[in-house]
Parts: sequence; structure tokens; C-alpha cells
Amino acid sequence: MTARVGQPLLETPDPDGAFPRLTDEQIKTLARLGSVRPTRVGDRLYEQGAPAGDFYVVLAGMVAVVEGLGARQRIEQVHGPRRFLGEVGLLEGQPAFVDVIVAQPGEVLAVPLDSLRPVVLGNPALGEEILRAYLIRRSLLIGHGAGLRIIGSCFSPDTRRLLEFAARNRLPHRYLDVEKDASAETLLTRFGLPPDETPVVVLHGADLLRNPSNAELASRMGLRRLEPQPDVSDLLVIGAGPAGLATVVYGASDGLTVAAVDGTATGGQAGTTSKCPFSN
Repeated sequence: MTARVGQPLLETPDPDGAFPRLTDEQIKTLARLGSVRPTRVGDRLYEQGAPAGDFYVVLAGMVAVVEGLGARQRIEQVHGPRRFLGEVGLLEGQPAFVDVIVAQPGEVLAVPLDSLRPVVLGNPALGEEILRAYLIRRSLLIGHGAGLRIIGSCFSPDTRRLLEFAARNRLPHRYLDVEKDASAETLLTRFGLPPDETPVVVLHGADLLRNPSNAELASRMGLRRLEPQPDVSDLLVIGAGPAGLATVVYGASDGLTVAAVDGTATGGQAGTTSKCPFSN
């Protein structure tokens, strides 16, 4: 569902399992870890570009998931009682890609993320339901073109690098081709940039990164960099594509201590969604 802000709200249907309703027992489990808070119209539970502190379950009232800024705002989803909010970036410490705003007053259950993570890992049924919904929601964000904007030319190696990085790390994004997309020119004019100074990345509609390195973009998007462990490993795998991940699994199954590193992301090229037509 997509609607303009200000239109009458109807709860978004859930044909794909992205927005399940929690049972009484599941809500009781989470309630032991959090607190109930009243909500008023306009309260912002998640803010685009800001990291989240809590996991929310709607107990009463309705909330709207809003994408875009200013006059370009649009309501992507509306959720009512027993639905939980957020997507997989919430668990990974990433900034929110959308705003979540109270549309009808009521109550929410707020659970600190530090308390939620052990539940996700230790309660298989509840953890699986949350993780499955979160992964589907990330796919929906990617499909809607939410998130960051990458502006550049397909002839630019750095543009292709940034697109590959965003796609392989499943970061919601939209590519604006300076040769073909009129909205690319509009955004560049707004920031006072000529096309020959691309590629650039626009975060949250207002924050501009000029040809950022992969490390810089990863840091701004909240992608965690795991520090090397001091212990010596039996096997170090360079490259975490399909072959690398298979090597890790087989090595670990034989009792080896295994570490894997990759320059961009785990999983290889499969699932890449944004490619320039002229890329190799």
C-alpha cells in the first residue's frame, strides 16, 4: 500500500508474512523485558537516519511507516495492534531507512534492543518469526527503492563499485543515472553539484557523500566491522562468496577453527539488484 500523508488510513494487508501478529503468549514473553508506553498522534517511534533504541509492539492504536522527506513523503504501510515494528537493520544497529509515526493514539510495548537479542537467539519460535518478517521487510524496502540514492554514470568504475557494495550488503537504495534520469539532475542541482563530480551518495534525503569509499559508506550505514580475534585459526578463508562460505562450513564441520574475510560482503554476487547496463 502506498498513500499520501493525510489520506484516510487502512491497515496494510499481509499476504507475504512480513507483518505477522504476535500471540498473547509471545507478547507476555516480550513484556517481561520491556515497558508499556502511551502514544499520541505524531509521536515518532523511528526516525529516518537515526539509530533505534527499542523494539516496538503495537498494543493499541495505529502507526504509519513513512518514506521520503517533505512534499515527497508517502505512507508505505499502516500497522495496528499485535504487529511489531522495524526491519532487520534494527538488529544490526543500522539507522532507520523510514520514519514510523503514530497515526492513531494508543499504546506500544517498548523492549530495549539489548534485551531483545537474547530472545531472538534463545526462543526459536519467536526469534524465527521476527527474523523472517524482518528479512521480508528488507526485501520490500529494496523493491520500493527506499533508502540511499546513488547518483552517477554507468561509465564510472566508482559508480559500479558503490552499486555493487549496496546490492551485496542488501542496503535499500535507488540508482539515479546522470545520463538518463531527470531526477538525478534535480538532486544534483539542489546540492549545487555538476554531473562530472559524481558519483555521490545521498543519505536520508539530505546528507551528501562525495564518492565515498566502501569503508566510509559502511560506517555511515551502521554496518558493523568485526575486529579480528586474537586467537590463531586453523583455516583463514579469503573471499566469502559461495565457494568461500562452503569452505567455512566444511572446515568447521571437521572441527577446525575457521575465519573468513571478504572485501565487500558475504554471499557473493547472487541477489545483486542494481547493475549498470554497461557494467562488466
